Amino acid sequence: MKLKFFLFSFIFSFSIYFPLQLNAGTELTIDTNPLLFLFGIDFEDKTDAEQTFSELPSDFFSKNDDVIPNGLVMTNTLGYPNGKSTIKPFPHFEFGAAAGGGVWQYTRFDDFDSDNPTVPFGGVNAAIHAGTGITENIDVTLKFFSLGWFYSVDDTFDYGDDRYDDKTDDDIDKPYIEAEITDSNVYSFGIKGRYNWLKPSSIIPYFLAFGGISINLGLDYMKGKWKVVYELHDTNDIDLEQDDETYTIEADTRLEGSASVEWSLLSITPEIFIYTDIFYIFSFYTGPSVSFNFGSINFNTDAEGNLDAKDADVGTVNLGDLHIGEVELRSRNKMEPSLVIPKWTLGLEMNIWALKIQVEGAAVLTSITESFTTQVGIRFQF
Repeated sequence: MKLKFFLFSFIFSFSIYFPLQLNAGTELTIDTNPLLFLFGIDFEDKTDAEQTFSELPSDFFSKNDDVIPNGLVMTNTLGYPNGKSTIKPFPHFEFGAAAGGGVWQYTRFDDFDSDNPTVPFGGVNAAIHAGTGITENIDVTLKFFSLGWFYSVDDTFDYGDDRYDDKTDDDIDKPYIEAEITDSNVYSFGIKGRYNWLKPSSIIPYFLAFGGISINLGLDYMKGKWKVVYELHDTNDIDLEQDDETYTIEADTRLEGSASVEWSLLSITPEIFIYTDIFYIFSFYTGPSVSFNFGSINFNTDAEGNLDAKDADVGTVNLGDLHIGEVELRSRNKMEPSLVIPKWTLGLEMNIWALKIQVEGAAVLTSITESFTTQVGIRFQF
C-alpha cells in the first residue's frame, strides 16, 4: 500500500464520517429557512431528514469502530530489529533504521458504499533504533519515530466519483469529501528487552545451526494529533408539503468545517522467537506474539453549511437553488483499540559482517488473510 492511501484513510476516517457512540455523540441539526413558509411550504419531515443525513456517519462508526484504532496500534509495534537472538554486552552495540507498514482488514474497502461504509485502516512506521547487551543472555533496544519533527504532512485529499474532479453544482449527487491537513504530529517511542532462553548451537558445522530461542517483551507508546479543514457534499431525498400534498425532492448538504483528532496509545507485547542459521549469513526466525493495548482516540469536529434544493418544483413553486435550511454538525467521540491482538511473525536477516539486512512479515491470527504488517530494516552491529 502507498503512504498516501494510509494518510487518506486517516483523514477520511477522522475528519467527517464519525458516528454516534456510547458516552459521546454526533448531532446534526437543520434550521429551516423561514422563506419556505411564505411560499406555503412545510418542511414536515425535518426530523427524519436530520436522521437521514446522519445515517452515514452513524453507520461508518458502527462498522469501523475497531478497525481504525487496531490499525494504529498494530503498526506502532514495528521498528525493531529481530535478527540474531542476542547482542553481547557493551561495548557490543547495534544501531540502524527500520521501515514498515500494515493494514487491518484490507478487503473491507471493496464493499464500501453509502449503505455499507466499511474501510480498512493501517499506518506506516519508520523508526531509528539502537541497542546493546546487558548480560550474555539479555539485551535491550530503543526505537524512536516522529512525524512532524522532521517532516510535516501538508496535503489535500478527496474522495468521490471521478466526475467530481470539476465539482460543479449539477454533477454532485453522491457523497463527496475533500480534506486538507493543517497540522500533524505523531511520536512513537519503544523499548524491547530480549532474553536468550536457549543458546545457539551447531547442527551441521559451517552450514546449519540452531540460532536459539528468545523471549522478548516490547513496550510501545504512540501520541499524535491531526487537524484538518474539510468540505462535505451529500445528496438525499427529502419531503416537502404544500396544500396537504407531499413532494419528494433531492436536496444537497454542503458542510465546511474543521476537525481534530488526538490519541495516546500503549502496547505491551510479549514474543517468543526461534532462530535457525544457514551458512551464518542467513538467520531465519519465527514465532508468536500478542499485544495488550491501552489508550484512546479522541475526535472533535464542528461544521456549518446549507441544505439546498436542487432545481425542483413543489406545487406551484420552483425552488431553484433556494436554501431549505442551515445545517450544523457537532461531534465529540472516543475510540479504544482491542485489548488483545495476537500475531505470528516470520522473518529473515542477512548477516554481512557488521551489516545486517532484515525483512519480516506478521499476520494477525484472528484475521490472518486480511490483517498483516511488513517491515524492512538495515542495521550495523559491532
